[in-house]
Amino acid sequence: MNFTLQDILGTCLAFFIFPSVFLFPGYVVSWTFDLFNFKQRRILTRYIIAIVVSVAVVPILVYLPSLLASFDVTKLIQAVFFILYVFIIVDELKKWIKDGMSLGVLSRYQKWAFFVAAGWVSFSIVSLVDLQWGNRLYNNVISLDFATRVTLVNAITRTGVPPVNPSFFPGHPEYITSLYYFWYILCSLIDQFGGNLVDSRMALIAGDAWCGLALMALIALYLRLRNHIAGDKAWKTAIIGIGLLAISGLDVIPVSINMLVTRLSYGFMWPAGDIEHWNEQITAWVGSLFWVPHHVAAMIACQAGLMLFQYTHQKTYYKKILVAIIAGLAFASAVGLSTWVAITFSIFWGAWILILLIQKKESRLVVLMMFAGFVALIVASPFLIGIIRGGTGASGLPFVVEVRRFHPVVPYVNWLSAIPENIIYFVLLPVNYLMELGFFLFIGLLWLRHYRNKKMFNNPFFIPEIILLCVVVFICSFVRSAIAANDLGWRGWLFGQFILLMWAVDIHGLNPFLPGYQGFINANLNPQKTKIKRFLTILMLIGFSTSVVDVALLRFWPILVDMEIAGFPNGLSPDTQLGQRTFAARLAHEFIRDELPFLVVVQQNPLTGIDRPSGLYGTRQIAISANAPYNVPLSLLDRNMDQISRIFILENAETWDKIDALCREYFIDVLVVNDLDPLWNSLPFLYQQRTALYENRYYAVLACGNFAFAGQYP
Repeated sequence: MNFTLQDILGTCLAFFIFPSVFLFPGYVVSWTFDLFNFKQRRILTRYIIAIVVSVAVVPILVYLPSLLASFDVTKLIQAVFFILYVFIIVDELKKWIKDGMSLGVLSRYQKWAFFVAAGWVSFSIVSLVDLQWGNRLYNNVISLDFATRVTLVNAITRTGVPPVNPSFFPGHPEYITSLYYFWYILCSLIDQFGGNLVDSRMALIAGDAWCGLALMALIALYLRLRNHIAGDKAWKTAIIGIGLLAISGLDVIPVSINMLVTRLSYGFMWPAGDIEHWNEQITAWVGSLFWVPHHVAAMIACQAGLMLFQYTHQKTYYKKILVAIIAGLAFASAVGLSTWVAITFSIFWGAWILILLIQKKESRLVVLMMFAGFVALIVASPFLIGIIRGGTGASGLPFVVEVRRFHPVVPYVNWLSAIPENIIYFVLLPVNYLMELGFFLFIGLLWLRHYRNKKMFNNPFFIPEIILLCVVVFICSFVRSAIAANDLGWRGWLFGQFILLMWAVDIHGLNPFLPGYQGFINANLNPQKTKIKRFLTILMLIGFSTSVVDVALLRFWPILVDMEIAGFPNGLSPDTQLGQRTFAARLAHEFIRDELPFLVVVQQNPLTGIDRPSGLYGTRQIAISANAPYNVPLSLLDRNMDQISRIFILENAETWDKIDALCREYFIDVLVVNDLDPLWNSLPFLYQQRTALYENRYYAVLACGNFAFAGQYP
């Protein structure tokens, strides 16, 4: 079967299995506790609520039984949710039929909402599956991160929670506890439910699509509750908010210039395949959904908890306590979905409590907020203990106090040695945020100008939004995570992006950029406001172009490599045979999956860094790899990589003796060698003593060590 068709069919199946975790549980919980007046809502609104609540509470409800019992218990719980969902739906259908009620006809805006949702699902699947032409196969650039995440999903499927480290095997299982892996547990469930028709990569792609739907549901529900709207107006407003997800910053301008200059001057284009890496990123929404859906899901969980508090403001105290418990579960889910996002939100939560204490009002609200935090801490404590015990593999604090960098001036900072670099970056912060936020930066300023003073207190959502945005700006401007990438500075901004998007919907209602309305900016009344309208329109177009170029580069960059447009070096391939080599790699790993024992330990060249084929298509334990080396001390990781790499750098090996000795020492059963490894040139000599288990033009699968003498294979 064509790999593209296989991926699409498997991912679609995974997508239709995902309601078992992202719909049915939320529906049952919302109906049982009547969250957001669930029972009085129309059917489509109920499903919007159900998706948001599912993302908020299911991760922690799946993690705890998987950790404390087994996946079988978790599957049983999901089955119970489904059965209860069916009972609820059947009972309500009976009531509707008895009362002569009709489901009604979809309005124009509801039809548009379905069209947008279906379009997103189709677009995300086509963007992320492998594209095959003949014997060429092309991943999305996001396969760099997918290689790590698919590996982890597969490890959870094979070994449970917490997962056995799939990239480090010192002769016994080593568990991963220092990683926020709740998202991968959800994808693993889908992988298991799908059987042989769904694999870990397909489940992860389907998860991206569902995370996008959850974000759309959050926007629709948040605007409905915040602005006290219903009916067609609520659907229309939701579509406007969802449409604004396509707007990003001004990245397309510097990236286009950089790519053109580097291609003409040096023969390759930079940045390589991802528009975001020219600077400390505030990632476009579509990029965040593709690259890091777990961070987006954490933001959704936190916002769901916040909405629960805001919506029950006038409810009974019993109802408020119940909501505080559910909000605590949502915050606990966020901790395991993205610790960095949860840290940002917890700082906001503490700041809001402090402000309420200073104002000496809303004392009951303060108590409930503290109670929700306490619930989150207790429920998430097994996960937090695992992080503390597991460590990070690095020394020192996980964050540093440092002003957000502006990458274009980094090469020149040393020239200005008399001025501290943090001062330079501080002065350039407005320029930095202008480039990353673009349209939304000016929307924020316009919103603050219009809603300042008393108008800010007219809506109970406004003050928390302002506090949260201030926390985001402060934390993400002056603190950075010190572990690998600056995930704190990049992902903490998700809250800021969400708030600015809400404010853009508000300003749209006042009409700053669309003609034909009498509102905040009117072309017929004020020439200055006409200029503002045109300026915002230009920023919108540039922001939309940024998103379009980003998606196009992510999808087609590997193809541009083989067309010699990207140039060399490009981080993917040393030649124009990337598509053929990827196709051969997938065939080799499918042979291992289908033909070799489940417990074999596999090893590819560890010096390649993150090895995309073994991460995307591998289904077996790896002896040592950079794909997911969590909890492994760096010194041990480097030593083992250096030792095992000696197998793959042998250029004139005539016997298996040295190779077998290293395989036995590091518990390796199977080697995966490709044509870029120096060992490839020695294979004709080695085959005289032992043939390959599998071989094609670019890849060979070889038995070694004790496995080679087990009597099952030549």
